[in-house]
Amino acid sequence: MSSNGGAFCVGNRLSFADVVLAEALSSYLEWLPGLLSDTPHLNDLYNRVSEHDGIASYLQSEQRYPKAGDDYVIDAARVLERALPPHFPDADRFVAKV
Repeated sequence: MSSNGGAFCVGNRLSFADVVLAEALSSYLEWLPGLLSDTPHLNDLYNRVSEHDGIASYLQSEQRYPKAGDDYVIDAARVLERALPPHFPDADRFVAKV
């Protein structure tokens, strides 16, 4: 971002790339809130996009699909035999033991 002379992925205007990147990060940030703590430019971009008037309005609206809850995440981890996000107790409880 700073290398391209702008505040966004491409220049000084919000682009599709910014929105797609912020959407991808939003799911991860719900489970790992500190994920971007070591990447200040990416954190700033995420915040800038999320706080954009139209996007912020959408994120707070009923138009946005509901996010998966803990039950869904636990069920998916159980079926896939994967680790849970680290904030869950016993995060490796479903990982297959070899």
